[in-house]
Amino acid sequence: MTHPYYIKNKGWSSFDKRGAVYKYGITVDRLENNDIAYKFLNDELIEVRMKKNRVIKKKKMENSSLLVKRCIAFFIELLILGFLSGILGFIFEKTNSNYSSYLTYVILTILVFKDTVFQNGSIGKYLLKLKITDVSNNKKRFFIRKIIRNITVIFWPLEFIIILIMKRRLTDLILGLDIKNIGNGAE
Repeated sequence: MTHPYYIKNKGWSSFDKRGAVYKYGITVDRLENNDIAYKFLNDELIEVRMKKNRVIKKKKMENSSLLVKRCIAFFIELLILGFLSGILGFIFEKTNSNYSSYLTYVILTILVFKDTVFQNGSIGKYLLKLKITDVSNNKKRFFIRKIIRNITVIFWPLEFIIILIMKRRLTDLILGLDIKNIGNGAE
């Protein structure tokens, strides 16, 4: 009979011969020396390696298809923004000689509020069936946190590099948000 151990705090807890504890309440039963355990949590694969009754390696391996879908959604959003910028630039150019400052404010406003178009997030996320979810304990101010996460979009080349390295945006980690694959239908 195995005895799973549950996490009691947010950090990595202690372990013994009968098991090791994962983050987020994932349990491991009878993890022995030199064993490797894999568990799924949503779209993430967690790996823990044991050696001499100690956890020697903890690794979170995210599903690569989710990263590809996020990149495609990002480029869809950039194409839509470029199309809107072209139309707005044409309109402002015909009506006002000082159109560039207005166009800049309009584009920044669209960038900041792009994840509020649909309940799941932006148009790109909606088309690829992705959803912004709240992984923090604080369920309040979800709408405001979706807006705050887009303030750093003006530095999109840096954000794109961070997503490739960390598999998540830095603002998502700070604000307790995550992007999940919702499958065949929108929720």
